[in-house]
Amino acid sequence: LLKEEKFNHVFCCTDNSPQENYRPTYANIKDVLGLPEEYQEKFIEEGGGDFWFFFSGHGARKDNDQEDYLLPRDASKRDLSGTSVSVTYVRQQLRKAGADKIVVIIDACRENSFSQIGEPIQAQIREMEEILIYSCRPYEKSRELDKVQQGVFTYKLLEAFRKGYVTPQKLDEYLQLEVAKLSNQTPIIRYG
Repeated sequence: LLKEEKFNHVFCCTDNSPQENYRPTYANIKDVLGLPEEYQEKFIEEGGGDFWFFFSGHGARKDNDQEDYLLPRDASKRDLSGTSVSVTYVRQQLRKAGADKIVVIIDACRENSFSQIGEPIQAQIREMEEILIYSCRPYEKSRELDKVQQGVFTYKLLEAFRKGYVTPQKLDEYLQLEVAKLSNQTPIIRYG
């Protein structure tokens, strides 16, 4: 996404980031999602636009509060709400930036009852100008493609963008067919 898509502003948190404050820890992700005021002001001045959030990693759901979480590298399963970033929080922060449309893409395993990201949020997505894309269904695993050192889903997502499939409907059709050729996982796209 960084190399091929032309985004105006990019905040990238990776394990390999040369800057310590852009490594994917709980505190760093919260700081980045706080979006510096100058970016919020510039985004609003430029007339909104689309705001994309892409997460590749692990996800979880805390059974007793029905909240979905993205797990940074320092997350603790014993304290999800205190060490992980909720999907609701991500969406709230992106809304504060003044975006016309929000695109949230999550490439994370969902193969057990501890990793059921997404269900409570889907109804809310239908009421807003948001697109939520998951690499797989609940109880499925999001697979890696060794030959390209990337997840199958992300690999096929980029391929879809290269081919011009950018509407949710076209992405959904393409990803359903193409991901199934390489992995036993089923992408989900919710929009509205």
